[in-house]
Amino acid sequence: TQIRRYIGLDRAQLCGPAATAFGHGRHIPCCSYRQGNQIVDMNGDGTLEFKGIPRFAPEHFARAIPADPLKRKQFDSGLRQLTEEGAAQVFFAETSAGSQPIVGAVGQLQFDVMAFRLEHEYAAPCRFEKMTYRWPRWLTGPKAEVERVANGMGRLQLFDHKGNVVVLFQDQWALRRALQHETGVTFHETQP
Repeated sequence: TQIRRYIGLDRAQLCGPAATAFGHGRHIPCCSYRQGNQIVDMNGDGTLEFKGIPRFAPEHFARAIPADPLKRKQFDSGLRQLTEEGAAQVFFAETSAGSQPIVGAVGQLQFDVMAFRLEHEYAAPCRFEKMTYRWPRWLTGPKAEVERVANGMGRLQLFDHKGNVVVLFQDQWALRRALQHETGVTFHETQP
């Protein structure tokens, strides 16, 4: 009864075909579930695995530049927290001055939200410089080959929070060309 109220389904929907998605094709006897009970997969290891909220590949990128270099610690902490919340994704470009944070977002409004929250919640105002690079692809393959492909013309090499190589392309032509000619690596539209 409690589960119906939370997900807005009636008993017929919960105990019928709609419920089979939760049970890998098996019928769930939901009538016996009460608040506090756990849903388990009895044919597996006995627990239900939650893999997290899916991440979408960002479409817009901007360099995140703190307004006050003395507040870099608050700035980094805010970026890390906002990334964990899913507000946007933060990548890092290696420059001669160190790691430069690059924020990737699905929509332009996310940059405004992040700037507002960094300023008001973390006391770390910043500005975002929009980049012309887009079309991110994660690369996997032999390290030397990944490095060569990532540093090609019209490409920008970044690293995600797990250290995976991400390449941004200057235009769609550069992306198509890389997909056709760079067969020594595998391109992924989202994090592998």
